[in-house]
Formats: sequence, C-alpha cells, structure tokens
Amino acid sequence: MQANVNANRAEYNALVALDAFVGLTAIIGGLALLVGWIQPPLDVLRGSPFPNYVVPSLALLIVVGGTATMASIAVLAHRKFGIAASFAAGSFMMVFEVVETAVIGPASWLQLFYFVVGLVIAVLAYRASTSLMPDLTSIG
Repeated sequence: MQANVNANRAEYNALVALDAFVGLTAIIGGLALLVGWIQPPLDVLRGSPFPNYVVPSLALLIVVGGTATMASIAVLAHRKFGIAASFAAGSFMMVFEVVETAVIGPASWLQLFYFVVGLVIAVLAYRASTSLMPDLTSIG
C-alpha cells in the first residue's frame, strides 16, 4: 500500500509541477510575443486567419497560461475543480500546439515538446478524476 501512496503522490506532484511549468512559460511567452520581446516575422502568418500575433499571444497568455496557473494553484490547494482545470490546461496546450503547427508549420521541437507536456497533464488529470489516484485531499 505504501508504494501505491508514493506513486500517487508522485503523480500529484508531477501534475502540480507540470501545470506550474506550462503556466509560467505560457505567460512569459505570450507576454513576450504581445509586447514585442519576441518578434517572429509576420510573413509566417500569411494565409492564416491571423493578421498579426495579437490573438495567438493572448491565447497563449490567457487561455493556456492562465488556465495552467490556476490549475496548479487549485490542485496544490486541494480544490476539487483543480483536476478539471488541469485537464482543461493540458487540452488547451495540445490544441494551441496543433493550431500553431497548422498555421506556421513545424517550426521548432518545442511544438512537439509542449504537445506531449499537455498530453501528460491531461492523462494525469484523467487518472486523478477516475480514482486511479485517491482523493487528492488525502495526499498533502
């Protein structure tokens, strides 16, 4: 039983850490893109629904970064909605990377990396929601 509790604690800790990692990096990346610290060429967006990087940067900053940050805090605070927020954060990360790759093409290994991180978050959240992990309020 102790090995199972330790495995569940490891999954819980991984979920919090991955949510926090995605939240932090998405907020920084979205902000950097929005204010011009990162300036990819606009011709990359030619033929896409985006005339500039405002919508993608806001999606990264608010939708992906905000959700992942909220999820990390909520799971850490043992809030029941934290698991659903984590699942949403992982899903948003995957969707963002799919759309990004569809719009600009496979431009960096980071696209695959963040897609996989989003998938791992979604799987961990699913496991937590289906009692493959015990109630997170008992894992402190």
